[in-house]
Amino acid sequence: MLPVAVIPSYPAPSYAALASVLEQLSGVAPRFQVDVVAATFAGVASWPETESDPVHALAALHDWSKLFQLEVDLMVNDPLPYLAVLPALGVTSAVVHLHDDLPVATVCDYAKTSDIDLAVACTAATALTAVETIVKEFALNKVQLMGIAEVGKQGQPFDERVLPRVRSLRAQFPDLTIAIDGAVNETTIAQLYAAGANEFAPGSAIVAAPDPARAYKQLHALVT
Repeated sequence: MLPVAVIPSYPAPSYAALASVLEQLSGVAPRFQVDVVAATFAGVASWPETESDPVHALAALHDWSKLFQLEVDLMVNDPLPYLAVLPALGVTSAVVHLHDDLPVATVCDYAKTSDIDLAVACTAATALTAVETIVKEFALNKVQLMGIAEVGKQGQPFDERVLPRVRSLRAQFPDLTIAIDGAVNETTIAQLYAAGANEFAPGSAIVAAPDPARAYKQLHALVT
């Protein structure tokens, strides 16, 4: 059976906001996904894209990588500059989002040579056959499907189209880690788990809760 994980995610408006959440989850959640959202990609921006030099600003993650197994979710047009700095910061997991101009082969090959555990992500607007082809061609071990219609914005309604997509991927790739990001909460997590997902990246269900640590524990208990 594949391991199951709940990995809180956050497109933080500032580093201070991110640090506050990380402090509350330290010692509770072993893993955390830092969402890097560029306005040119999603229409909104999160830290570090709110800084003058986003790639350099990522250096702030170095100390947190000693407390969490960090994953960086790159909702940007060109992920390569970000991937280049991650290993030195202690971050060895990253997600890149598929789009028409993404040089998939270059990104996947670079991640392998840099010892970065890479996943590709997409919404329901991306044909699942395209994802399947990439998994096979580049021997990826993880795919992140979005449980919402648009990337970069927390609090969106659940996009139920993700459920048959999970089932289809699981049927073809029994050993593939299938992660869900977006609209993961107490209502949807059981449905996603039953469909075949084994990693869950709740956002507002944890970071916007009055007690993020308690919210994490409650979600974790539903799938473990």
